[in-house]
Amino acid sequence: MREKAVLISDLLVKSQGNPADWNSTNVVSFGLATSSSIISQEKLVQLNNITCSKFKEISGINYNFYLEVKDLNENTLFKDTKCGEYLSSGKIIPVERYVLLDSRLVKLRVILWE
Repeated sequence: MREKAVLISDLLVKSQGNPADWNSTNVVSFGLATSSSIISQEKLVQLNNITCSKFKEISGINYNFYLEVKDLNENTLFKDTKCGEYLSSGKIIPVERYVLLDSRLVKLRVILWE
């Protein structure tokens, strides 16, 4: 499960996805990057428009998915709860990455849980 969480976070922050200008209707693979470690606000919005089941199908994971982006003061800038809010009990795997969004450093957090 840890490997999947790292893989998903890598894909999101290092890849543009397929097609590069994907949206919720034509996405083949996910990626939030405009270039490595620089993410797109528009792609965050498009990701939010995809259902949990479609995300699992395209990404090839069987776990629930949660994504949030926070500024360095821990203010939430974006939250994707398509698979629900994660619970503090059970197996939870968080992965954090520091990336640029709108020219500012932010923390992207991916959480997978069963």
